[in-house]
Amino acid sequence: MRCTAILAAAAVIGMTSGAFAAAATKGTIADQCAAYANSLPNVKWGFAWVETGSTTTTTIGDIEFSGNSGTGFADVTTETVTTGNCVAINPAGQPNADHSITGVEIVTDSTTEEHVKVCDTVGGHGSGGPTTEPAEGYPDAECVLPE
Repeated sequence: MRCTAILAAAAVIGMTSGAFAAAATKGTIADQCAAYANSLPNVKWGFAWVETGSTTTTTIGDIEFSGNSGTGFADVTTETVTTGNCVAINPAGQPNADHSITGVEIVTDSTTEEHVKVCDTVGGHGSGGPTTEPAEGYPDAECVLPE
């Protein structure tokens, strides 16, 4: 029953003026709401985490080209940010929008692969020389050969 009340309250909290948003931090879901414990009225209160979504982004570092070819390598970082609400629970076990924290973002996963092939050589060694284009899986790579 308590879980149902928390989920029902989560939808309302985002539209309540008393709730406030928090900035992205790195950590785990387990300790997510504990960071906001000082915003509660007293130690008898608590928080429940209600996840609302997540996004994954890929960032390509500076591209270095191999020799005189169009093959480029870079460090590639993939980061997942999970978004949710820390729903305040009063001593009676009821959700309370006035003390809840909405829009909490936490970096739940971050990995960096070094020296990944992000640009492929296109064309031959004719008068124009080779050109380059993004490698498969990296359509956003800015493959521009150095002059």
